[in-house]
Amino acid sequence: MKKRMITAFFVLMLFLIYSQGLYGAETETRWIVQFDDSVTFYKQTQAMQDGEWQQIGSNNRGLYVVDEDVAADLENSPYVEYIEEDTYVYLDVIPGDPYYTGVEDIQWALKAIRAEAGWDLTTGAASVKVAVIDSGFYYDHEDNSDGLVRPGLHYYFDSVTNMMAREEDTLASTNHGTEVAGIIAATSNNGIGMAGAVWDCDVIMMHTMHDLGNGKGGCPISFIVAAIYDAVNVYGADVINISAGSLDRSSLTEAVQYAYDHDVIIVASAGNDGTSTYNYPASYDQVVSVGSVDCNNIVSDFSQKNDKVTVVAPGEEVASLGNPMLGAYSYYEALSGTSFSAPYVSALAALALSLDSELTLDEFKELLAETSLDLGTVGYDTSYGWGLVDYGELLLALVGITGVNDADFGTITVEGTECTALLDGVKLGTLLEGGETLTVDLTNTNADSFAIEIPKDALDLLVLGNNGLTVLTRLGEFSLPVDVLLQAQTTFGLESGESCTFNIRRESIAFTLDAPSYLFSNGIALSLTSGDLALETFDGPVEVTLYARNKVFTTIVQVLELEDIVPLPTRITEEGGRITVEEPGFFAMAHRTAGFTDIEGSWAYDTIEEMCGRFVVNGVSGSLFMPKKVVTRAEFAAFLVRSLGLGENGSGTAFSDVPENAWYYGAVYTAYENGLIQGMGNG
Repeated sequence: MKKRMITAFFVLMLFLIYSQGLYGAETETRWIVQFDDSVTFYKQTQAMQDGEWQQIGSNNRGLYVVDEDVAADLENSPYVEYIEEDTYVYLDVIPGDPYYTGVEDIQWALKAIRAEAGWDLTTGAASVKVAVIDSGFYYDHEDNSDGLVRPGLHYYFDSVTNMMAREEDTLASTNHGTEVAGIIAATSNNGIGMAGAVWDCDVIMMHTMHDLGNGKGGCPISFIVAAIYDAVNVYGADVINISAGSLDRSSLTEAVQYAYDHDVIIVASAGNDGTSTYNYPASYDQVVSVGSVDCNNIVSDFSQKNDKVTVVAPGEEVASLGNPMLGAYSYYEALSGTSFSAPYVSALAALALSLDSELTLDEFKELLAETSLDLGTVGYDTSYGWGLVDYGELLLALVGITGVNDADFGTITVEGTECTALLDGVKLGTLLEGGETLTVDLTNTNADSFAIEIPKDALDLLVLGNNGLTVLTRLGEFSLPVDVLLQAQTTFGLESGESCTFNIRRESIAFTLDAPSYLFSNGIALSLTSGDLALETFDGPVEVTLYARNKVFTTIVQVLELEDIVPLPTRITEEGGRITVEEPGFFAMAHRTAGFTDIEGSWAYDTIEEMCGRFVVNGVSGSLFMPKKVVTRAEFAAFLVRSLGLGENGSGTAFSDVPENAWYYGAVYTAYENGLIQGMGNG
């Protein structure tokens, strides 16, 4: 007989906004019982005949919810593998400043993860099913006009037996489920409201969570376990989204393993404690764990930071659907938390399965690791995982785009993560005319570094025809004028059959500067090389265009050494989300300023913009400053040290309410060390 366990179980859900109404009180204790595999269904039911019980999953699983009488009878039974208390899962309320100013202002997240690039390949397939285990959905919302989100099962307590019962869902219990599912599948391209991340997949609501009153929402863990089994067995789900977290427990472990064994991809929110504590199911190896970043790609303070985090996705002030009848501020809301990061990744899994129905969770995780935008420490780290998910990159990699062939400019091949472009001299000779720029388009290649090999005859033809060379990549656009090509021709002195290489690569560099290092984008290193010779500074103005994505870039800066960074003389144009500068340089970096829409015309506009450009203040989203928002003591400390150029590297133990993992920790102690602030007298 396996060891029996009776454990108290407290689970913390990662829901972020509480709702109104009352589902019911926690009136009695229930238990989850797992019988040994050798016990027949008949013996199981006989052992529970003196009380109330409810089966979870299929007959051959031997998993039940039972009342206290049955639990007492089974405590010493040789037939039982384990017993654990079916304690409630509670909503975790994080106060914020909800607002709605139009989806143009708050739906920055889809641009940040390059959803449009993914939609060029697929908007989803109706055959792909996504189960959302949450608190139901506002099915009559105007932005569910295509009925993409449909009712699944509703889990509740039977009024007679006081045990779990199921029926088709009809109404939401809290806003949370509407918010989570809205990110995945709000009706897109309908001229109203907002766009969902998938347009055509089948989204099924598994309604487990309920309003418990007193600002609490939740459900027994058995509801979630049952919903996982039903999502697999009843609805044939391909993806399951769980924006919730708990301690590690046997019944949850086995349900997740069951889904994994049936080729279901489970995505879960990493957690909202801002600590390294594991939350489950996110921290199981069979689950994709998703953390949160803000509109500047900075990991959220509340986001869990541990070695189980797989990737990050937008999770601060992201747009989704609301239901004013359940306490929402509008039919559309701006929301924060890892609960709302997870559905972006669930939607990506659904799009990936629309292209490859045989894709497994392990393969999906590998694609995430290979294609996500690296943030934080180079490579994997516990704050960002493998980085920010990139719809375009992952789906391009999935369909196997490994190269581009275009007779307009020659032959392109891609090897690994480096793209090698070989310029065919014969074709160049027939195509180029004086004064034209040769353009090599590598935007469809999945690479972080590019090497464009230019044979001697191609280089000679480019210089002879007074032609420049422009390379288009997903990192940006880079144009070498003929002056630089002439410099390469003179410096390298190529012989027949030799070549030089134009190198473009992304550099993740940790700067030690007065300004916060996280405000700098990854660098782009440009060089021309031939053997041991290299051109890292150029005789002519190299035009560099960086893609702004969700930021507004206003300054291109040059990195001379790893510890030395200087602004370039700027000749900047901005159009269509791109910023361009013409200047020679080896590294090109970009940092952002504001462009806040809610302070236009304000007497403080110029001052706020200047302070944001100096990294003293930030907004609350990509386009909102919220000038009437209350400033905390921590924020004020940060303003002081940034204004005075003191850095944010302080440390100490003077304040018990300033944890080391808080974003303001360094700023507070820097201000304290310089005599700018004091404590409140109580530690």
